[in-house]
Amino acid sequence: MKHLINMVEAQCKSPEDALKVANAGLEKAYTMFEFVSKDGKTTTSFASAMSAKNDTKFCTGFVKGELAPPKDKKCEIDYKGRKISGSELKEQVKKWVDYGTIEPSAGEAILKCAENPGWIDLSDKYFVLLGAGSAMGPFEVLMSLGANVVAIDLDRAGIWKRLIERAKNSSGSITFPLTKEQKDCANDDEIYDCAGCNLFTETPIIRDWLVDLYPGKPFTVGSYAYLNGALTYMYHWPWMPYAVIFVRRGRAQVLPTFARQQICISFQRRRMMPPKQPSKSFRKSPFVRS
Repeated sequence: MKHLINMVEAQCKSPEDALKVANAGLEKAYTMFEFVSKDGKTTTSFASAMSAKNDTKFCTGFVKGELAPPKDKKCEIDYKGRKISGSELKEQVKKWVDYGTIEPSAGEAILKCAENPGWIDLSDKYFVLLGAGSAMGPFEVLMSLGANVVAIDLDRAGIWKRLIERAKNSSGSITFPLTKEQKDCANDDEIYDCAGCNLFTETPIIRDWLVDLYPGKPFTVGSYAYLNGALTYMYHWPWMPYAVIFVRRGRAQVLPTFARQQICISFQRRRMMPPKQPSKSFRKSPFVRS
């Protein structure tokens, strides 16, 4: 623990020091981690795998929502079976912050969105969601706000049927990897069958696809993929190369607390109003201030 504290203290000295420490850690991880090819026959360092040229390429699928953007844009949150906004939302946010249900910074972000309704229009913003179908992810919220989502998830037809149908029933759009050209797919079912990829086994190919996608458009990258138990930490590793590549190229911002404060308004709804006497396990939750 003392080494972790020393590292954090070193990072806090200046933005430059923070970047140096972060880059040093990433470089070390790139050389120490091993990447096993999809067929299991080849093992290389992660750095070598990510810099190698790949013959396999993903095609690009795209679906634009069929709904028109809402004329009256305002920040609203689903709470107790209805949507709250305006002064009622502000009062409720204050209660959550005072009680400790959400962090003060999350409350401030929500209030800023409420005071600036123009921020609710995300039609010119691009979000890369690694694990787009995850229940903890902001896919639903982004679709309702008209965002452009670049979706990465497993190659399972059921996942893509749900995501694409939701995108159609919105004012947003969804872009996703395909194993064949979209125009060559006979119907929606074939699109679902050809969509998706694997963050573990196809990491370099996904990186290649993302880097060439929407040149000049800045990306916000969020990781929502997970596995059961401790394996979830292993699953979060592959997302780093995408974030690092985009940040270094000036194309992305990475939000470390994105998973907790999902676009400020989709955060852990089940814990918005805890019981009056929270249990010890609840008090230890990272979402609650002691």
